[in-house]
Amino acid sequence: MINLPIPYAEELIYSTVARYKIRAGLISPKQLLDDVFEDRGVVATVDLPCHLSKIANH
Repeated sequence: MINLPIPYAEELIYSTVARYKIRAGLISPKQLLDDVFEDRGVVATVDLPCHLSKIANH
């Protein structure tokens, strides 16, 4: 299980995941999808986020 950073007040989930990518030193977007969602088929969208249960589990 990865350790996502604690979201800032009013921060988007997308931004929290982006901060994790930077802190973890990940270069590949596919590696980020593997870490966070355990699925490379996930599409990141700001307005209609999906797979939130996987993020909540972290």
